[in-house]
Amino acid sequence: MTHRRVADSLGVGAVCTLAHRIAAVDSSFRRSAFLSRALAGLDGLPLFGRADHIAECLRRSLPASLPRALRILVDVLDAPRKSPGYGAIENFWVLPLTRFVGHFGLAHFNESMEALYQMTRRFTSEFDVRPFLMRHPSRTLSVMRVWSQDSDLHVRRLVSEGTRPRLPWSRHLEQFKRDPRPVIELLEFLKDDPEVYVRRSVANNLADIIKDNPDLAYPVLQGWSCSASPARVWLIRHAIRFPCARNDSRALELLESLR
Repeated sequence: MTHRRVADSLGVGAVCTLAHRIAAVDSSFRRSAFLSRALAGLDGLPLFGRADHIAECLRRSLPASLPRALRILVDVLDAPRKSPGYGAIENFWVLPLTRFVGHFGLAHFNESMEALYQMTRRFTSEFDVRPFLMRHPSRTLSVMRVWSQDSDLHVRRLVSEGTRPRLPWSRHLEQFKRDPRPVIELLEFLKDDPEVYVRRSVANNLADIIKDNPDLAYPVLQGWSCSASPARVWLIRHAIRFPCARNDSRALELLESLR
């Protein structure tokens, strides 16, 4: 799936579908005005440019009350997904909704956390939980501790993917590049998750941490390697795959200990 193809999924069809969904749950929604704004200049934008543009148009078209606007956006969602992944490419229509929360919801923490929780069950909120980690780190980490025990695999994955210090397509979380220990505390809850989709995210998070804090990451992985299940061994191997490819001595020593 190319970035261009994903961007094209946020085209006329997606915007019209979103307008139809909102009009179905909010009789005051001015669909024509929203469509006029949202479609203007859309084709020339990349994926996140499109999502941000649509989010800005939603802010101008939805009720001024942010909690009410968030409730409307949650009400337009489909049923939660049960399978791993983002789902079909058509699911990228949810990205402008998560961007809306990340851009405009910071002053309404509880309502925004609930909206991101619901949205990640249909797509992913990994990009837009990050502004809350920057602005409200303690409160957001506290919520994520609860989410790490959630029955929904997408919510659990959000805990590990949303806290990645170097998440692709997103701003780095500089506070966790400096000190990843709050993230590692969350990953401890997820290292033996029953879903490989979640464990892969945990491994990728540790791979991020290794780049900036190898002296913290390697002891954690070494501890995890003791009496490790085959699933956890796979996670550790995945986390150290890049330093192993560079013949990093600590990574190769850890890899050898797994045999």
